[in-house]
Amino acid sequence: MIDPEVQKTVYNLHNKGRSISKISNSLSIDRRTVRNIIECNGEFSSFKKREDAIHIDEELLKETFVACSGWAQRIHEVLAEKGVVIGYSTLTRKIQKMGLRNKDKKRSSRVPDEPGLEFQHDTSPYTIKINGNDKKVQASQMYYRYSKVRYLKFYNSFTRFYMKCFFTEALSYFKYVPKECIIDNTNLAVLCGTGENAIFNNEMISFSKIFDFKWKAHAIMHSDRKAGVERSFWTVETNFFPGRSFTSFEDLNRQAFEWSEKHAITPNKKTKIIPIEVFETEKILLKKVMPDLPSPYIVHGRVVDQYGYIAFDSNYYWIPLGTNKEVKVLQFEKVIKIYNDRKLAVEYSLPAFGVRSEKFSPKDVHLRHAPKKVSIPPYKEEEVLRSLGEDVNKYLDGIIKGTSTNRKYQSIKRLHSLHCRFTPSLFLKSIVRSLKYNVYDVSRLEEISIQILKSENLEIPDPVINYDYEGRENYKEGEFTDCVDLSTYEDKYGGKNGNEH
Repeated sequence: MIDPEVQKTVYNLHNKGRSISKISNSLSIDRRTVRNIIECNGEFSSFKKREDAIHIDEELLKETFVACSGWAQRIHEVLAEKGVVIGYSTLTRKIQKMGLRNKDKKRSSRVPDEPGLEFQHDTSPYTIKINGNDKKVQASQMYYRYSKVRYLKFYNSFTRFYMKCFFTEALSYFKYVPKECIIDNTNLAVLCGTGENAIFNNEMISFSKIFDFKWKAHAIMHSDRKAGVERSFWTVETNFFPGRSFTSFEDLNRQAFEWSEKHAITPNKKTKIIPIEVFETEKILLKKVMPDLPSPYIVHGRVVDQYGYIAFDSNYYWIPLGTNKEVKVLQFEKVIKIYNDRKLAVEYSLPAFGVRSEKFSPKDVHLRHAPKKVSIPPYKEEEVLRSLGEDVNKYLDGIIKGTSTNRKYQSIKRLHSLHCRFTPSLFLKSIVRSLKYNVYDVSRLEEISIQILKSENLEIPDPVINYDYEGRENYKEGEFTDCVDLSTYEDKYGGKNGNEH
């Protein structure tokens, strides 16, 4: 297409008496095009709008679209039954052109960076190495839009309780809070609705009143409304993770806190502003957080067992003597407090993540008894199974991914038991066939092995029995024991061994 400005130039040169050949040579345009521009008074357009060779009634297409619930393949079949011959790609283009499937997306409105107005929060999942092992974590980040300060922390899982814990910790650290918090439509805060029509959970509304801010959800597919925190996660991926190693979960969060503090005093590359300095000037317009606010907690009911312990989060905690059978456990982020008749009985710090089946008691208390039924994770069994090859590793990963923690441990133990009972070749064949059909139920594995034996016409071998029992030491020791008196049975049944009864 010839540019409109070039067309005007051609027409102006023609009016000034310039010949067509000179105009064509000077502007590198074909002479026929120059003539067409002159004939059209400088408004010639070489672009011709494409017209469809196949015409279809729009009302018919709309009715068929609604009747077929928008499924293009079925629409194509229905139209063909009605005698409308149209290509599938042409049909989908017409549906798109008429706006039947995807309505025009509303544009996001620009919101100015107003000091003291808003802060943003979001989470993002990551898989990182902690002490050499891959671990799935949830990164939670708070971002002040105007001053660009941020607070980063990682969690094993992010629930509503941990969301409240994170906000309490971050806002207590900043000591000042803006008027609004921009979030996505997460069900941790939103009860129903989305965007401007979102209705927030009463629990989270009550929580926000403590810090005197309001929740605000952005529209679906408009995550750029909280672009500051979204961009911060990109900085986490490109600046925080590379070149760092983490020995524990506590070490990960310690380095994340130090990294956030370092970025607060580092000038921004584009704006050259220092976030902490801007934050100091913004404090005048922010609301001050009340000191010594109560920490969020969850209440659990527990029953004290015969040894004086309660079970909580896969561990056991000792309860002092004199407490009732039933107690209340208040779970905070880092500690648990156990109450008896509204009085604090004992307090424990929560162990590091991954600690299971451990018994905790005060240091000055020496216990003689402890819970006997303590489930021990099958670490040794899993290690033996993983040494059997890649196929067994894939099967184990499928079990771990698709079952809960307790069922996962049971499945690993049962799988190890089958490994001990089966021959190595039969065990591996059963694993390979289970992987082929995505069967991760260990109870089905034994059935699969029986099918393999039948298909290969194999027989289950008889157990090897050592009949030379008279030479065993235990048998020789039994020679010196008294014989069993069976006279009672002889008298009862009227004959030896009851044969005459």
